[in-house]
Amino acid sequence: YFYAEVPAGGPGEYDRFVYKVGGDNGPGNGSGGDCDDKNSNRDRVHVPLQFGREVIAQVTGKEELAHWKSCVLSREREEALTSEFRETFAKYQ
Repeated sequence: YFYAEVPAGGPGEYDRFVYKVGGDNGPGNGSGGDCDDKNSNRDRVHVPLQFGREVIAQVTGKEELAHWKSCVLSREREEALTSEFRETFAKYQ
């Protein structure tokens, strides 16, 4: 499983998120087959790449941004943001 704890609200308040591998593909259930290689790809468990995005979207109250396609910008907007970023960080070059 993968566990994330994000501060929320006041002191000592947290939102907790857990991604748990389900089905017969989880670790510790004999899913490795006959392979003796400890580094076999069969035994590796992957956390979804979008897990962090989904957590942040929920914490910020913008669940519609959990899917990356909701965040696609026009080329003009991307170019404007790139220029703004370069100007802001030019002093660090």
